[in-house]
Order: sequence, then C-alpha cells, then structure tokens
Amino acid sequence: SKNQGKEGSKRSQVPEITICLTKFALNKNETG
Repeated sequence: SKNQGKEGSKRSQVPEITICLTKFALNKNETG
C-alpha cells in the first residue's frame, strides 16, 4: 500500500518543463 502511494506521487510530479514541451509539440502538430 505504501509503495502504491509513492508511485502515485511520482506520477503526479511531472516537471512543468515536460508539460510545456508536450503542449508545444501538440500545438505544432495541430498547426502543421
């Protein structure tokens, strides 16, 4: 149970830079 909680925390702690880059890539794909 403890391990599961740790994994969940790790998953939710995605670096903002990664999110920004992902959004940027998605936007680029949409605009072509």
